[in-house]
Parts: sequence; structure tokens; C-alpha cells
Amino acid sequence: MATKKELAKLYEESFARESIRQDQIVEGRVIQVGDEGVLVDIGYKVEGIIPKGEFKKLPRAGEKVSVYIVKREGEGGLVLLSKKRAEETIIWKNLSESFEKKKTLEGVVRRRIKGGLMVDVGWEGFLPGSHLDLFPRYNLEEFIGQKIKVRIIKLDRRRKNLVLSRRVILEEEKAKAKERIFSQTQVGDILKGKVKSLTSFGAFIDLGGFDGLIHIKDLSYAHLRHPSELLSIGEEVEALVLFLDKEREKISLGLKQLKPDPWEEAEKKYPPGSIVEGKVTTLTEYGAFIELEEGLEGLLHVSRLSSSSYLEHPSQALKVGEKVGVKVLNVDSQNQRMTLDRKSLLWEEMEKKYPIGSRAKGKITGITRFGAFLKLEEGLEGLIHISDLSWEGRIPHPSRIVKEGEEHEVVVLDVNPEEEKISLGLKQLTLDPYEKFKEGMHLKVKVIDIVPFGVFVELERGVEGLIHISQLAKRGVESCEDVISLEEEVRAKIIKVDRKKRKIALSIKEYLLDKEAEEMREYMGSEKEAKTSLRDLMKKKRR
Repeated sequence: MATKKELAKLYEESFARESIRQDQIVEGRVIQVGDEGVLVDIGYKVEGIIPKGEFKKLPRAGEKVSVYIVKREGEGGLVLLSKKRAEETIIWKNLSESFEKKKTLEGVVRRRIKGGLMVDVGWEGFLPGSHLDLFPRYNLEEFIGQKIKVRIIKLDRRRKNLVLSRRVILEEEKAKAKERIFSQTQVGDILKGKVKSLTSFGAFIDLGGFDGLIHIKDLSYAHLRHPSELLSIGEEVEALVLFLDKEREKISLGLKQLKPDPWEEAEKKYPPGSIVEGKVTTLTEYGAFIELEEGLEGLLHVSRLSSSSYLEHPSQALKVGEKVGVKVLNVDSQNQRMTLDRKSLLWEEMEKKYPIGSRAKGKITGITRFGAFLKLEEGLEGLIHISDLSWEGRIPHPSRIVKEGEEHEVVVLDVNPEEEKISLGLKQLTLDPYEKFKEGMHLKVKVIDIVPFGVFVELERGVEGLIHISQLAKRGVESCEDVISLEEEVRAKIIKVDRKKRKIALSIKEYLLDKEAEEMREYMGSEKEAKTSLRDLMKKKRR
């Protein structure tokens, strides 16, 4: 028969077993770690065992641990416990409470899977890609390893499934921010924010949970191809509120409006005729846009861009980003237009670079009936007029003297910036043959043409002269053919030289009179008589 003491012990053990329910979570204390498992005292003088495999790191004796009662009585009378199931039960209890109360959780993005991300909130849940942000995200991998705020939108405790959303939190934050901004902000206010994203049409600014847009035309007075030329993502900016639309949830902002408009003072700052330096910003078929300062551009038309008249495209003379000197022709602040000129400046430089009388070299680029064009440098051509090609006189065509592609040295005859012309000469490299012929000279000439009023004679190659019919003989002549014939060589005296008009007048009559006077002087044998003219001698002879 059992003693009272033994009966009391059995009663206590029976009471303890009745008090401990299966599927219950209790707190216990580690008694010892054995080969079969971790022995835990769960109260009421009842012990349980946890498989060692449930521990990543085995506990020490005396440590407290939460356990789940799997089976009230197992082998050896011990209660079968599970630490893992206790942790899961607690986690899912907390997750269920968060789901019911719509609490915001913080989780860590673990990995990318098809359709979205897996996020650890104590238990891994699925975050669909469509619920990641307010707008589509295509590079989900950038979120891996990041901590993000999420909310449970679907929970299946039996299947241990969670569906999460970050978007619902962002939508709530946006709604609160929108309400705050629209209730506290007016057009004309200045707001601070961070550049959130950049697009081809502008920049989105995060104003604290709600985005405003700065259109590209409101970023700067300068011409921008893309907002990234001025802003970078994450940059803090101050912007002016231009427009508010609560119903459509839109805020239009401006950055350039915080600065003075450069066109307001343009007419005073850049009067017509002023010479300034600017930067080439855009090249088009019809010209180049030159930025004089931020937001202030002028048009340099293709016709005023180069010293050459044969420019096919501005890119032949200028490059984007290049700095150039220009002259202001006209400023229209109201319509924000400015007309610029570069050609006149280049021609003024040409006047200094190619002074009259200097020599230059170039290549023949074109030949016309009135002359030949010679390229002095890129974009600059001068004209050698047909009359300045040779001293020979009348030339049937310039191609007789020069050929296209030939290189020649020339003399600068004239530079005219107003008409944008440079006149060149080829014949001026040699001495003018007309300089050799002086009035009073006697010489032998050849008849090359006979006309009613006289005969043309050749003094030397390229130099012609005229003997008028009245100068062919001492007496009057009715017809030139009566006293002279073609190809005949005769002696004559030069009686007039007009180098400007390239004309030489000769006289056989004067030559003969000079010869008679010379013979008479020899005859008289007197120095005094030698100085007497032929007419005086004839008068004396008649007496």
C-alpha cells in the first residue's frame, strides 16, 4: 500500500499533467543538454524534451526558453516540446494581429522571384512587383538586401502564406502629404524638395511624400536638351509654385523663375553694334544659336556665319561648345530674339591679315569668263579679274592663263569688308611692261591690224599701240593701206603713254620730223643749231 507521501506526489503529478494542455506555449527552464535532446522544466514538476536539431546554438543549463507542447506525454513520461513551433506560433500570432490591425511592418528583401520579391518580416512573404512602388519598377534586384516598410494584404495561416504591399503605405503617405501640401501651399510659395526622377520633359521633385513637376522649359532660361544637364537625382532644390490642381493632384514648379529674366535687360546690355563672345549651343541648317549668357541666345544666320559665300552647313565652320566672337545686329526683348553677325568681324580681320600690296598663296577653285577664284584659306576666296591675270592685254578667256587646281602666288589688290570681297592680281607679280615705254622713245614696231582711223602696232609681246591715220605720214593720208601694209615693220615715235588706260599713241610723222631735225643739226654742225627745232630750220631755209 502506498504511503501518504507517495500518494501526494502522484496527485501533484496528475494535477500538473491536467494543467498542461497540448498545443500550448509555455515558458520553461533548461535543466540539462543530453544526447537525446534538451531537457526543460516547464513547471508543476513536469519535464519536457526538445530535439537538439531545433537549436542553431545549444543553450546552457538555467536558460529560459519558450516552448510549444507537442505531446503531453512521450517516451519516458517526458512531455514532447518544440522550440521552433513555439517561435512560429508567436510569429504568426503577431502577423495575424498586424494583418487585422493593418500595422506597418519593417522587413528585409531577401531575393527576387518570378513576379516580385520575397521579404522577411519574421516570416518570408511575397511582395508582388506591382505593389512595390507607386509607379512600375523594372529593376527589382536593386532592392535586394534593403529594409523596406510593408503591410500584409493577404494572410493564410494554415498554408503559411503572406502577401505584402509597399504601395499601400506609399499611397497613404502620398495622400497625407498631398493634403498637407495643398492645404498649406499657395501659388508663389517657394518649396524645398529633392530631385526624385528625371525625364525628357522635366524633373519630378519629392516635396515630402508628394511629387511636383518642373517642366524642362521652367528649369532654366537656357536651352536644355535634357534636365540632367542641370539637375541630378537626389539633389536638393528650391522651386517656385506655379500652379496647383488638387483634383488632378498636380503641382507645377519653376526653377528659372527664381532668377531674373536675362531678356529684360538684353536691349540695354547688348546694343546693336556691340561685339561680344558667346558659346555655340545648337547647329541647324539655317544657322547657329549662340549663348551670350544663361538663357540668352541669339541666331547667327548661315549667311552671316563665315567669310565664305559657299558654306553648305554651319557645321563646316563651327562646333557645338565652341566660343566665338560675334557682333549684335538686333535685339527684340519682347519676342526674345537676337540677330548676330560674325562675317563682318572676320572681314575686318581679313583686312588686317591681307593688307593691300601683300602677297599670298592659294589654289584656283573656279574659273569664269570674267576671272578666276583663288582659295586663300578655309572659307575665304578672292577673285583674280581677267584684266589682272596677265599684262598681255585682251585675253579671250582666263583658262588661257590659269587652270583649276593650280597653286599660284598673288598680290592683294583690294580688301572690301562692306562688299565682302578680296581682289587679287597675278600679273602684278611682274613689272608692268608699259613702265618701260616713255614718251619721245623711237622704236621699231610691227603692224598687226589696220582700221579706218589708223593702224595697231605691237611694241613687244602683250603691248600694243595705235598710230592714228593723221600720224602715218608728213602729208595727209586718205587711206591707211595707201602708205602701210599688214605685218610691215616701221619705225615710230611714242607721243603719249596712258598707263591707267593701257594705251600708247605713236607717230611715224613725228619720228620722221625728229630724224630730219637730227640730220639738219648734223648738217649745221653747230650746238646752237642743234637745239633749234626742225620748223625753225625750215623757216631759215626759206629766207
